[in-house]
Amino acid sequence: MQLVCFEHTEKELNGVLDAAIAALRRPAKPVEGWRAVALHFIDIGATPADIAITQNSLRSDLQRLGLKIIHRPNSYHQYGLDETALDVLLRKELPAQKESTRLYDLQSISAVHRLRKGGSPGSLERCGYIFVTDNSGLIVVARQVDERHLWPLVMLESEIASLLWVRSPAVAEDLPRQQLLAAVYTGMQPAAHLWMRYVEEIERLEARGVVNPDEAVLFRSRPEARDILMDVTLGDTSMINAESMEQIVHRVREDISAPYRREADGANAARDMAERQVDSQRRESDQLRQELEAAQMRHESERQTRNEHIKRLAARRARRVMLSAVIVVILTICFPVVLKTVDPDAVKHLPAWIAVISTAVAVVVAVLGSIRMFIGGTVLDWLKPMEQRLAARTERRLRASAGLPPQSNEQLEQHPRSSE
Repeated sequence: MQLVCFEHTEKELNGVLDAAIAALRRPAKPVEGWRAVALHFIDIGATPADIAITQNSLRSDLQRLGLKIIHRPNSYHQYGLDETALDVLLRKELPAQKESTRLYDLQSISAVHRLRKGGSPGSLERCGYIFVTDNSGLIVVARQVDERHLWPLVMLESEIASLLWVRSPAVAEDLPRQQLLAAVYTGMQPAAHLWMRYVEEIERLEARGVVNPDEAVLFRSRPEARDILMDVTLGDTSMINAESMEQIVHRVREDISAPYRREADGANAARDMAERQVDSQRRESDQLRQELEAAQMRHESERQTRNEHIKRLAARRARRVMLSAVIVVILTICFPVVLKTVDPDAVKHLPAWIAVISTAVAVVVAVLGSIRMFIGGTVLDWLKPMEQRLAARTERRLRASAGLPPQSNEQLEQHPRSSE
């Protein structure tokens, strides 16, 4: 058994691919371009360039599949059938068929008739040639041809495949399953007449402004539209009406926009989560800043308290030292006087340096007393600068012994020395 393909069929295939290229290049027009082949290329994401490449290698691809390209026989006058009558039958049974498609089908049926030399016996093995198609309307037309063909001129590809499988089932053991799947898939797809009616309605809605041009392209090209069309109409062309089209348009819009809505919802959820995270981090940052400020305030308070304590301690020590010095001076002055009053003879036995010191101290006190009459104040007031310097030196020693750095000039200005 040999698979062959007529040259005019190859030409028809090229025309189908041309229409698919035109449909992909101008998706808004025309209705005739939106055939199953164009939809297939759209579904697989092909471009017009991809289809052109397929078109250039069409003959080699057919030959690689085992098809032999043959010419139509020229024996029309000897074995020709009434093509006028056949054309009438085709127009009657397939009224929606395009003129060019009907011409190709007519040429194919007539060519098979001539290859059979006007007749055939009633068996597959001896009939000679069969026109294999997927168009059941051509089967009906071929059966009405009034010629001597005991075996059908035209058969469906599923019928011929089943006959061949019955004769040699081991060659393709999985064929029934594949045919069943193919039949189920075909049943799920809209028929050509249903699809063309739907596309025409979409064009009407586009002309009325119900759908915009971009939506019209999506309604014609997206597989979701075909699935919804079959779900609403159940494959019945009579179910195409204003109500069903409104339902189809609404569902297609919802189905096409669903991924974008999910994406938008996901983006909104991510944004909300990011905002919550930012708010949480901001609260944590504020809390850390407050804790840091509180710690800094505690540290500053502790530092000030410590500095004040050291200052007071240094001031007390300096005051005690100065008071001790004053007391020593007073005792130095008063001791010889008291001793001379109590025991005059004991003064004579004191060392000479004690008398010199006492005399010098007395002179200094007398001089200071005289000065006080002019400038005022007390001896302790005169000794205040010395007491402050002594307190500052004592404070530095205390800070050094505590392991603290010395105070800067700014700190000294902010916390002046205090004394009791």
